Order: sequence, then C-alpha cells, then structure tokens
Amino acid sequence: MHNQYFILAIMKKISVAITMIIIIAVAKAQPAPEKFIFDNLYTIFDSDIHTLQISREGSNDNFPIVELNSGEKIECSFDDFDITGKDYAYTFYHCTPEWEITQTLQQSEYMSGYYYEDYIRDYESSFNTLRDYTHYSFTFPNESIAFSRAGNYALVVYEESIEEPTFIARFYVYESLVDIVATVGFSKNPQYLASKQKVDFSINCSSYPVFDPYNNLKVFVWQNHRPYSVQGSIQPKYVSADKIFYNYDNSFEFNGNNEFRDADLTSVKQITRSVYDIQVEYSQYHITLYPEEPFAGKQYKLRDDINGDYVVAVRDVNDAGTEGEYVLTYFTLRTGAPFQGQDAYICGDFNGWHFDEGNKMTYNYEKGRYEGTLYIKQGYLDYTYILKRGNTGEIDETYFDGSFAETRNTYIVFAYYKYPGENYYGIIGVSSALSKR
Repeated sequence: MHNQYFILAIMKKISVAITMIIIIAVAKAQPAPEKFIFDNLYTIFDSDIHTLQISREGSNDNFPIVELNSGEKIECSFDDFDITGKDYAYTFYHCTPEWEITQTLQQSEYMSGYYYEDYIRDYESSFNTLRDYTHYSFTFPNESIAFSRAGNYALVVYEESIEEPTFIARFYVYESLVDIVATVGFSKNPQYLASKQKVDFSINCSSYPVFDPYNNLKVFVWQNHRPYSVQGSIQPKYVSADKIFYNYDNSFEFNGNNEFRDADLTSVKQITRSVYDIQVEYSQYHITLYPEEPFAGKQYKLRDDINGDYVVAVRDVNDAGTEGEYVLTYFTLRTGAPFQGQDAYICGDFNGWHFDEGNKMTYNYEKGRYEGTLYIKQGYLDYTYILKRGNTGEIDETYFDGSFAETRNTYIVFAYYKYPGENYYGIIGVSSALSKR
C-alpha cells in the first residue's frame, strides 16, 4: 500500500513538472504560455530534430487522430542530425480541450498496459545522402502502451530526462458516441459573402444522451490544420430532444483564404513544374523556385492542392524516410515595398504552422522582394505566405493572397464532453466537411 501511494505521488510530481517545463519553455517564445500546446501542432526543443511528422497510420493527411479501441495507430517519425545514436523514450499526457494537462487524472487512469513509457526501437541511418541523419519512427498504441480514455493527448519524447523533452506533439483519441452533421456554406453577412465561409453543424445524440450540454459540452472547429484558426467554446443555439444545434448566423465563420501554393521537391536531378534551378554547392543541394507575386486583388483561380499538407516523397528510391535529401529551398515574393514593423512568413504543415526564424522572410531592397529559405526534406510541399504584425502579434493570413468564399477547405468539428460522474473531458464525436465551389 505504501508503495502504491509512493508511485502515485511520484506520478503527480512528474505531471506537475511537465506542466512547469511547458510554461517555462514557451514563456521565452510564445505570448500565451497557458495555450502552449494549443497554439502549436508540436514544439521542438532540440535543434537537431527535423521533419517531425505525426499522423494516423495509413492516412493520406497529417491529422493525428484515432478511434479508441479500434486498432488504429498513430505513426510518428523524425530525423536527428546528431548521428551518434540516442535512446529516445516517450510517454503521454491526457489534456483538456484547451490543451492543458488534465490534472484530475493520473496516467494509470487513461493508459493501459504494463508501462506508461516506452523506447523508440525503430531507427535507421540515412542512405546515400549528402546530409547524414538518423531516421526514427514508431507507432502507438502498441503492446506496451494503450489508451483507455478518449480525449486530447500530448506525446512527450525525451532522451535522458522527461524534464528535458526533445519535442512535444499533440494527437487525438475519440469515441463515436454521437453523430455530427456539418455543412460548409457562405457567410450570411453580405459584407463577407465573397470572402468567408461558414460552418453549421448539429449533434445527434439519440444513441448517447448528452446531459446539460450548456455546461458539459464543448465544441471546436478547425480549418485545415491551422492551429490559430480554431474556433469554439460556444454554447448550443438550441437543444431538442435528441439534437444539439450550432447554427448561429455570425459564429464559426472563417476566411476562405486562397488555395495553397505548392512546390514539388521530389527530385534533385530533374526540374519539376515549380522549380527554376537546382545546384550542388559545398556538398549541399540548392533549389530555387520561380519568383512569385501576391494573389490578393486578383480573381480566384482554382488550383489543386493538399490543403497545407507536407508529404515526404522522393522519386526513384525505395525509402523516402532514409533516402530523402535535405535541400536549401529559396522562395521569393515580389511586393514592391517592405512592411515596416511587420514580418512575412512561409507557413504550412511542414513546420507545424510556427512563426519563427526558420520560416521568416527578409526583404531585399535592391530587388524589391521578400526572400526566404527553408532547409527541408524532399517531398510535396503546400505553403502560404502570412503577414504577422510585430507590435501586436496579429496574424494576417489574407494580406498576400486574399480570401475567397470559393476556396476549397477542410473543416473538422470536435465534440468534447464531460462524462457524468467524471472530472475530465473526452471526445465523443468528430466530423469533417469540405467546402464546395
């Protein structure tokens, strides 16, 4: 009995320690530490870690979500430029809908199996690449670790101490207890009819009663994978016997934005559609893309994209994970004049929608354009240009490319529920909907 209390006490201290690590780390770079994981798909603390990807195994997109007890798995992979070889461990923490660690649950209450942590055993050295790296990959749930409750989860990967994480990434475990029916249409406000999209949805709870939805139910809606675009924490408009409606006139409206730009980086030997030039200098590949111009002020034009995703892929190789080259990729955006006190960024799933020095652009006064460089692994890259105001931190996602109601976007609706008699929120339903022209 004493050992049991001792273990529980240690686990509680670890949970508190992780929370403090998150707050301390993000305080140096983020304006809202209480939303650290919420504001980022992932956060990397080790500069040697690159190409972190986490998604449902076998899925065509990068959204990491699995159904509880379904046999579905999350796949996580990353490259380490430190090739000395490391023993990485990982564990998980249940989180609230707002992405804070759920303090009312112990790990033993939401994880099943013999262990609450495991080691990454699958790793390989890069093969025939100019840049040496070690490629790590693992899947979960697995024989060692599984989940017993639905909800938001934080994956914590570390080397020697959990108090010094290598990276933290989020994923979702849901239950299909309710049916969410979502539709995407135009804004009902004439002012935004041509530029915004509106999501309406209802929750059918005929097979699973939802008690006191005004206090126990939280909903969030995502556009594509943009973490800063999430809308939620709105109470139902009205509730019937077996349905809960969220069809407000002025809620869940999103900028339609524009179709994503794309770059085909799958070859370092052959010029692809978006590539202007390929060079090798000092044992490093350099890819220059064609110069671009803003789309704002122009008519909407349909372009095929993958809604911001990034897919590691290499032509004519057996394994892109270990044979993919890292290339310095050069972007140029002609604007005519710089934006004083504001910064331009190249954004997308490739970097978790972060705004940092790695994807920040600089203005070339001589050539009258913004220039940016990504050090990125070969693949298919969707991206967009975003302006961030330095004094307020405000994100302007429409400045360069405009916003159109015709743009094709993917929306995901999450329903979080505080189960009767429980002290945490789980995910009881998920639905996706596509905007249509």
